[in-house]
Amino acid sequence: MQLLQHLLHPLQHLQQLQLQLSQRLQQTAAVSNTTAAAAVSSAAVTTIAAATNATTAASSLAATGATTVVVTGMTPTTMAVAAVPSACSWSDWRPWSNCTDTCGNCGTQQRTRVCNNASSSCVCPGNSTEQQDCGSNVCHYPRSGPCCGNYVPTNIDRNFFCVKPTPVGTG
Repeated sequence: MQLLQHLLHPLQHLQQLQLQLSQRLQQTAAVSNTTAAAAVSSAAVTTIAAATNATTAASSLAATGATTVVVTGMTPTTMAVAAVPSACSWSDWRPWSNCTDTCGNCGTQQRTRVCNNASSSCVCPGNSTEQQDCGSNVCHYPRSGPCCGNYVPTNIDRNFFCVKPTPVGTG
């Protein structure tokens, strides 16, 4: 009898996990198995071995950012679970653009990302573009444009540079 209970214990945990996953699937947008299979990369499919890994499985699924989970099969010892990424999520950032200037932090550059599957009912949070200052080399003066930001023209050994002034009391 104890052996039977020992064998059924992992199955009960798997059934509970399957029920939770099924409820989560019903709470999210309806996704057919065909659509889910097309959306899931092979890297996103996790096989959960026995109930002792249920906590690990839940953590792994949470780490993928999955909002929908599809249970694809279950035996007394294993359950295959596919994590379907959110239909509305950001792509990876694209590389930074070239800097618009070469010195004095006078330049800017930007990078972009795309909201995947954006629609009126699916809006990605945050911005699609980031911008930052660039061109941190020392500017030789005179130059085609003035020093920018809080940089000032300075004469050092008869060479002019755009430099950041030293705050009062620190030099």
